[in-house]
Amino acid sequence: MTESLSRGMVVCASCGAAFPADARFCPVCGQPVGPTEAPSWTPPAAPSPPLPALESSQPPAYGGPADYGEPAAHGEPPTYGGPADYGEPAAYGESAAYGQPPAFGQQPSYGPPQGYGALPTYPGYDYPPIPARRNNLPIIVGVGTVALIVVIAAGALIVASSRGHAASPGSSSGPTATAPAALHAYAGTFIPTGSLATPRNDQTATVLADGRVLIAGGYEGHSAMASCEVYDPSTKTFSPTGPLTVARSGQTATLLDDGRVLIAGGWDGINHLSTAELYDPTSGTFSPTGSMLSPRTAHTATHLKDGRVLMVGGSDDGSTRLTSADLYDPKTGTFSATGSMSDTRSDHSATLLSDGRVLIAGGGGYQGSPRRATAEIYDPSTGTFSSTGPMATARENQTATLLQDGRVLMTGGDDDSGSALSSAEIYDPASGTFSSTGPLGTSRAYHAAALLTDGRVLITGGAESYEGNTRASAELYDPGTGTFSPTGSMTVARSYQTATVLSDGSVLIVAGRNDSGELSSAEVY
Repeated sequence: MTESLSRGMVVCASCGAAFPADARFCPVCGQPVGPTEAPSWTPPAAPSPPLPALESSQPPAYGGPADYGEPAAHGEPPTYGGPADYGEPAAYGESAAYGQPPAFGQQPSYGPPQGYGALPTYPGYDYPPIPARRNNLPIIVGVGTVALIVVIAAGALIVASSRGHAASPGSSSGPTATAPAALHAYAGTFIPTGSLATPRNDQTATVLADGRVLIAGGYEGHSAMASCEVYDPSTKTFSPTGPLTVARSGQTATLLDDGRVLIAGGWDGINHLSTAELYDPTSGTFSPTGSMLSPRTAHTATHLKDGRVLMVGGSDDGSTRLTSADLYDPKTGTFSATGSMSDTRSDHSATLLSDGRVLIAGGGGYQGSPRRATAEIYDPSTGTFSSTGPMATARENQTATLLQDGRVLMTGGDDDSGSALSSAEIYDPASGTFSSTGPLGTSRAYHAAALLTDGRVLITGGAESYEGNTRASAELYDPGTGTFSPTGSMTVARSYQTATVLSDGSVLIVAGRNDSGELSSAEVY
């Protein structure tokens, strides 16, 4: 409350300070004053008892709504308490308090800056919860640790694997995606694999559509064989299949487009054969099909690009050589005649050229008959033979391999005296001529050749003559340099063996004979 001093001025009843009547609070003690104007000065009358002072000159602490006191008497200003106390300034990172009320006309002090993530608190209001920040450091460290462990483990496996190969030269790989890596550890070497149940030579070997290899017929001790076996590269073992409907040696075997295998001709131990049969890999059985127009042994069979099979030459009785040729049609299961060669041939070679024609080269006969240097080309579109070449050297029992550039490599064979040759020749279909290459490091007849996936040609085994002196050595022909170079030797000397390229690029060498007789062993290059 206040006392009147003069018009427009009042005196604070609490502290005696004079101040303009339009002020709502005493500027000295802060005591509230009435909003009405003080009356003009009059002689003093009996003083009214002063209003009791507040128990405390400090405003009440804010913890709830402001205490507005009791209703004011008529004509007197109400008691409002004091402005709210907002507490002490907040520590950094905590909700800020706004401190004491500012002096009139001044800006409030809000204390130190708020900490990151802190919000001021307001009575009666709760903020929605703030999700905790994810600490990604443990995840990053964990992932990095796992990756390091994987790299170390992979390195250890590679080292262990390479050491394991070096310690186990008897193992070989099957036709899987990782098999070539295992074989590369033995590059240039031969590794023993499973053995046949029955020794044999002069057999056939055919890669089936599923990667297995069919071994059919042959002879043992001058007896033709009907038994057959299948080699499984994944298990490195042979298992029985078949047998043939007729025992055969010196027959041909050709994989047809439908996955079956055509077996034709050969010798049953007494007679030369014109019969043929089909092997079904699904059932593992043989069934008869049409017969050739003439018996044939030591002939050739070539799978043409239209699916038919060309049978050429051979012998029909062991002494007579043939000029005739037959065509087998898998759709009808029958043989029909086609053009004849200009020269008789047996133990010759036949090679399907890149353009679909067939190169027929060399050959000879039995009992010292002259070998052939001549060569002919069969054209399936006309069904006729025409001369090409000739070779520089007459030869029979040679190998003929189609190179990746379309030329044909002829190696070894025997001459009119029956001795093995070391010479080699290249046939160029573009010019129709033969030219010398090589030569072989060792003379060879009755040997085997296989085109490797890198374009080189593997030459294995063979013999000096039909009577013996069998070879265990092997050579590689490089078309880029036109030279032969030694490679690892087979584990067993062999002639009349088969050499078959498997789906993983390795080469399967099977059976044959050596100076001790027929063989049942096999190995992989």
